[in-house]
Amino acid sequence: MSILKGFQFVLTIVVAFASLPAMAANYNLPNNNLPGCSKSGNTYTCPNGLNLNFRDRIQISGNNSVVINVNGNFNLGSEMRINENGSAQQLTITTTGSYNGGFRSVINANISSQQNITLANENIFSGSLVAANDVSVGFRTNIDGSIRSTNGSVILQGENSITGNVDARDNVIVRFLTEVNGNLNATNGNVILEGQNDVSGVIFSGGDTILRFRSDVEGAITSDGRVVLEGENTVNGNIIAGDDVTLRYGSDVNGDIDADGSVTLDGANLVDGNINATDRVTIPNSSTVTGYVNAPQIIDESNVQGETCDINNNEGPCGSEPPDQPLDGLGYWTFDQPEWRGQFGEVLDISGNGLHGQALRGANTSGFNPAIAGSPGTCRYGKFNGDNAVRVDNAQSIANAESVSVAFWFKGSATEQNQSDRYQSLLVIGNGPTEGASGRFEVYRQDTRDGGGLYFEIRRNNGQIVNVEAGNTQQGQANLLDDNWHHLAASYDSNARRLTLYIDGQRADQTSFNGSSNLNPVVPRLYIGGQGTGENSFYGEIDEVFIDDKVLTESDVATLKSITRPCNDQRPLCEDVWPVAFEVPNNVPKPFDLPDRSYNTQLPAQLQPIDYLRTGNFSNTGFNYTTNGQTSRVYIDGDVTIQSGRRINVGGNANEMMLIVTGDLTLEQDVQFNGYIYVAGNFLFERSFFFWQTSEVTGGVSVGGRSFATGNFGFFDPEVNYQAPAEPIAGGNFCRASDTAPPVSPVHHYQLSYNSPALTCSAADIEVTACANASCSELYAGSSTIQLNSTAGGWSTNPVSASPVGNTSLEQINAGTYPLAIETTGTLPQPQNPMRCLVNGNLSENCNIEFTDTGFIFTSGDNFEDTDIPSQVSAVPFNNLQLRAVETNSQTLACQAVTQPLNSVSMSMNCVDPDQCLMGASVNETEVTENSTSNINVSFTDGKAPLEINYKDAGAINLTAEATLPNGKTLRGTSEAFVWRPASIDVEASQDTSSNYDGTILAKAGEVFSAQLIAINDEGDVTPNFGNEAAPETLQLMAQTEAVESYNGEITNADGFTKDGASVFTNSGLTYTEVGSTRVTAYIRSQNYLPGYHASPIMLTTESEVGRFIPYEFQMETFGGFSGVCNRNNESQGDEFYYIGEAQLLGASFTLTAVNKNGETTKNYPTEVVEGELEFYPFNEVNGNPEPLNPSQLFATDVELEWGQDEESAGTASFKSLTPSVTYRRNGAEEGPYEDYKLGIQFNDSEGGNYYSIITESNLPAAAQAPAFKLYDSVKLLYGRFVLDNIFGAEVDDLPLSGRAQFWNGDNFVKNTNDNCFTVSVSKLDVLSAIDPTTEPVTSLDIESIEPTDTPDSVSLAEGALQEEYSPMEDLLRWRAYGSAAEFTFELTVPSFLQYDWDGDSNYQDNPTAEGTFGIYRGRDRQIYWQEVGW
Repeated sequence: MSILKGFQFVLTIVVAFASLPAMAANYNLPNNNLPGCSKSGNTYTCPNGLNLNFRDRIQISGNNSVVINVNGNFNLGSEMRINENGSAQQLTITTTGSYNGGFRSVINANISSQQNITLANENIFSGSLVAANDVSVGFRTNIDGSIRSTNGSVILQGENSITGNVDARDNVIVRFLTEVNGNLNATNGNVILEGQNDVSGVIFSGGDTILRFRSDVEGAITSDGRVVLEGENTVNGNIIAGDDVTLRYGSDVNGDIDADGSVTLDGANLVDGNINATDRVTIPNSSTVTGYVNAPQIIDESNVQGETCDINNNEGPCGSEPPDQPLDGLGYWTFDQPEWRGQFGEVLDISGNGLHGQALRGANTSGFNPAIAGSPGTCRYGKFNGDNAVRVDNAQSIANAESVSVAFWFKGSATEQNQSDRYQSLLVIGNGPTEGASGRFEVYRQDTRDGGGLYFEIRRNNGQIVNVEAGNTQQGQANLLDDNWHHLAASYDSNARRLTLYIDGQRADQTSFNGSSNLNPVVPRLYIGGQGTGENSFYGEIDEVFIDDKVLTESDVATLKSITRPCNDQRPLCEDVWPVAFEVPNNVPKPFDLPDRSYNTQLPAQLQPIDYLRTGNFSNTGFNYTTNGQTSRVYIDGDVTIQSGRRINVGGNANEMMLIVTGDLTLEQDVQFNGYIYVAGNFLFERSFFFWQTSEVTGGVSVGGRSFATGNFGFFDPEVNYQAPAEPIAGGNFCRASDTAPPVSPVHHYQLSYNSPALTCSAADIEVTACANASCSELYAGSSTIQLNSTAGGWSTNPVSASPVGNTSLEQINAGTYPLAIETTGTLPQPQNPMRCLVNGNLSENCNIEFTDTGFIFTSGDNFEDTDIPSQVSAVPFNNLQLRAVETNSQTLACQAVTQPLNSVSMSMNCVDPDQCLMGASVNETEVTENSTSNINVSFTDGKAPLEINYKDAGAINLTAEATLPNGKTLRGTSEAFVWRPASIDVEASQDTSSNYDGTILAKAGEVFSAQLIAINDEGDVTPNFGNEAAPETLQLMAQTEAVESYNGEITNADGFTKDGASVFTNSGLTYTEVGSTRVTAYIRSQNYLPGYHASPIMLTTESEVGRFIPYEFQMETFGGFSGVCNRNNESQGDEFYYIGEAQLLGASFTLTAVNKNGETTKNYPTEVVEGELEFYPFNEVNGNPEPLNPSQLFATDVELEWGQDEESAGTASFKSLTPSVTYRRNGAEEGPYEDYKLGIQFNDSEGGNYYSIITESNLPAAAQAPAFKLYDSVKLLYGRFVLDNIFGAEVDDLPLSGRAQFWNGDNFVKNTNDNCFTVSVSKLDVLSAIDPTTEPVTSLDIESIEPTDTPDSVSLAEGALQEEYSPMEDLLRWRAYGSAAEFTFELTVPSFLQYDWDGDSNYQDNPTAEGTFGIYRGRDRQIYWQEVGW
């Protein structure tokens, strides 16, 4: 062996045993699959997490946008390249688990995680990061985008560069040497900059803010806790702290300091501004304050260059007047979100107070026509359709505000409002309008019949309504709902008892009142654009909603009216919308904004250069339309058909016409259209039979859905003659104009599709497709001309036009094999790769077609031409297929039947789409499979044999038959591909994993539940190949349902099903708006299963019943709570109270409403299955803690509920009785007093004692079986009794009664000075016994001879006493003068709650008694006689 050979041998051994790393993977999306993930369009679903390895790469092809949904964790190795050359908007990653990124990677994506997000060190990231829990950004990792943690903290590990805002619910921690070009916001936690950090924006923290050594902030710092600058810091903005502010050493603050605590400048600090502090301010010699200091104590005032003082609650300069309050706002909603989806917290409050709202019933935003256009401007705004609203829960600060101000932009049309409504609410606090007991303040528009004025209105706590008004046309004022933007600002000044209204910056009305300034207490819930229900809602636009507890000045109003901000212009370039002649699909722009108003009549034949909106489905465009030389934009919110013969803008340039359709567009034959068409849905076109009836579009067509032929049979597809959008095209708010020529992607290759062998007696159909990628899953977007080789035979059409698909046929009268080819000359554009052929549904290694004189034809009719086979139902036998043995007549060259005997043929099947079979088919009860043949018994008569086919899967298949005649000739033929659809869709609904309901309950109304949709055959088995198509089909639910009960609800997120196994589609984010059970409809999402293989659409829908749904919760309205409470509505007479044992009257106007999670009434409650009932429990609050009382003493009377029976009242209950009450009965001996008695109320939903649906905001503790109780009302509850005094007087004078109400104060009985309510009636007085004391022995008197006076017949207590001091005799209850000496015992019958154990027998049901004496009073051992002189 030579040395060289020996070296080679050793090297071979080393290589063989070396451990080599796995090759990095390169994923080109959406062309490739991701490991362990399924793919639907451009969306990937990874059910078991996703792991990518070291140096793996993901590339996004072209302008595609890709979504990766990961169920579980997403783990990345190091040195990854994820969408390195694309924008973050092209890749969206969502995970239900955590996102864990490796080192030194480049990632351009928007990432959201339901757990944590961790980026390791030295990454370059572009996009947004949103995590439910914590976000950790590694050392030297740079982020070009925003970071948000909705329930956790954000930690920047050091030497980071962040371009964007950082938001966290808990803490924001910034390690050393990090730059943040944005704001820092820790809603409930601390913000800590650990050293040498730079922040270019503002800082807000719900806790403390700490800046360590040499950390600088270019904006203001607002902290609910402390602010600490630990050394050599610079803050170029104001500091506002809810606690102390401390500057350690060498720090500069170029702004004011406002502290709700102390301010300490330890040394060498400079505050170039003012200081307001509620506690001590310490300024040593080395520190300086250039402005004033307003504080209760100032140490070393000599270091203050301005004034020093202690005034105005330490707010503002050291002058005599308090300063203007800043416009901080209790809430500020700019409505700048791109869209609302009805989710909690999506309508953002930018005030920093966290009052985020939820869009109800389809309220959404638009940027089409803002109040202040441009950027900066007011950007997007809220759109309301007269049925929806925005709700803000937990608006306690607004509901408690004594003074209140509102401001917002609004735009509406008087004629668009619901004319059956008396008014429309634009903004209201509480669960109802101010005209009812549920409202506190409101902005509303009165009906046109009442002048159409705009009102700002308050409801005082005594029920009185006060308002100011503008825009009342009956008073000669201008209509404010003129479809133009107007600015409204209004204030209620509780100190001055004054309301002021401003319109467009000018004061329009002002009024004042006397009396109490307190407003009506209400539920802390704010509605914008409407109310809790769809009634009395506003139709129009609202923006920039601002609410404060400060009274607005004219300067404030001007400021609010002029506020603008930079706007994100999301309009694409027009050439991005119409990049080529015919773009399918095109997701730009989606979603897009529609004009604010619909054009409610037929569009004019002469279109103007404006935006037109028509809403609805239109089967006729109505006219031929022209333009006036500038761009007209027509929006159709729905479906539209352009009928045959229409001519639209045929005399104008394509730049002068834009048609935007949100639904489907149907283009019939013989239409001419000059302009640009964008279809968000599907594009259906009619082929023409004659070429002169071909429809023609000059401009561009862009389709977001699918495109396919419909209607009558024809040969000629519409022609789209592309023109690049050029100046001056006015794209308006749909797209931005540009004269840049758009790029056109090249043709990757051309594909020919045909069956072989063909027969010499008939032409072979050939389909030509221009492919944009290797798999032909993407098609060339332009028009192509393909020149086919003439040596193959006679072509019916050559060259072939393909846009992107064209058709021709090939005739050959001589049997043989003929190669097919595409000629270079005459083919445009030239492909990048050789052509490919799909033969009998399979990709072939060559492009040969065989012609034979004999063969088989599969037909579904009696003619040779009936080769199109109709679609079939899986597992349902198909008996109308015939196998025909055919040969070419040597004289006529026509097809004729082969009559030679045949009783067996060899057959196989092929799966065309999906391209792999998962099971075989049955032919004449014999199984045939893919890639193998089976002998089939047949019976030919006149050359044709009937076949019975059964296929129990789904998809497009074809059959191939082969046999040898007795003369040795071979017959072979392949059928056209035909479709087997599922027979039905199985719907299996289940509880969400977080739910745990017993019995038949599926979910609460509006609460998430899960469902599986399974495509099944006629035998009930799964069709496993469904969903594996080249363009994968999916199953979805329709949002509309049919309730088993009276009122239909709606399924939300009904189209959110994703593939989760063979023919199984799951959705774990469904909700249903109603209660009870409902019938849902499942359908194939495309609504046309595998459309390329059959003429008529294949639509499959299946109805199934799901449920049971129960209310999410119950909302209670007490409308004032207890009635009949002593001193209620008359505070000046004393404290409110009930006596123990006294009936506590419940307001008869009480209502209880069953609602879903969105707060909407569930009208189907109660159902036939279950109806709940009210329960009550007594509490007494001690030191802030509600403590249960004895429940056995609480009795309810007449509290049965009666539920509404019509559509307006359904789902809401009120008391059946007009006198419902509860009584906390006495338990014998003294108890109490209960200074803060609280009546708890709860609704037992009768779901097996589980209390699934309880009254909202039930804040009282659990008791009995209920998990909590809702406060009905609170009042003092006293153990009382009534005391009668012994009385005496002259025989000839009336004898007044004396007595008082008492209560037990815990130690003894004292007079109840708060009782001004109990009334003593003469009818309740009875004489028990009477004697004449002057006789010996004493003689009895007739008790009826002692009687009370006729007037008054009753007297109310005054401060607890029966006799009010200095009252005239005629106003007192009294016994009539007897005229002679008499002693008598009398009793007063009092209610049980004022009875007592007067005789000590432990029976506490004794009425009070006393003695009365006329003329003499018998004491212990003496007698006193009136006017007996000389005794």
